[in-house]
Amino acid sequence: MLLPGAHALRVPNLVDSSADVAVFTQRPTGDTTTRLVAHVAMAALRSDDGIRLTTNWTPPFQSSDTLVVDARSLRPVSEVLAFNHVRYAYRYAGAHVTGTIQHPDSAPRVFDQTFDVPVFAFNEVKPLVRSLEYRSGAQMVVPLFSEVDGALERDTLTVLGRTRETGVDAWVVRFADPVITTRYLVDAHSRAILDAVTTQKKSGFRFHYAYATAKPRRAG
Repeated sequence: MLLPGAHALRVPNLVDSSADVAVFTQRPTGDTTTRLVAHVAMAALRSDDGIRLTTNWTPPFQSSDTLVVDARSLRPVSEVLAFNHVRYAYRYAGAHVTGTIQHPDSAPRVFDQTFDVPVFAFNEVKPLVRSLEYRSGAQMVVPLFSEVDGALERDTLTVLGRTRETGVDAWVVRFADPVITTRYLVDAHSRAILDAVTTQKKSGFRFHYAYATAKPRRAG
């Protein structure tokens, strides 16, 4: 199991980086036209507590997340997520997560839960993908705290191998949980994410995250 501060983590310099990611969708059957549905602005800035990771979706999606993590261990420190008109505010202390959940026109609900292992925040999957010890076939179980569900997930990260499908040397990393899988392409030298495709297991519906000048890929 991969835990915060594990020796297997090779955390790159995340500070002062940013990305504007175009998000495309594609159905698995029928009309398979690729459609641009949103943009996501991602940034990493130094803060007093570590590194402040921000993720902001453009409409029609309603999601804005600010997560502070320790620069060396990727241990989560604090997080504020606004998602579908609900505000989640959390403090992380290893296996202990506290905070409040605020629904519209309702009093904040206190959250206080201790899990059996130290957790990562679900919204730091991308920094984790960038920080793995890349070795073909390596697979790790990752304890992720789901901000929306308030529950612990034990998901997997698998290093599938190397590729040059984007024209540069890259590693393929697969994330899987009970609902989705995501295939990441990570630059082998800079450890920057080049491309990602998330597939819903039940429906086969795809979200393609095109980083920088990457173009949407066809299904199949």
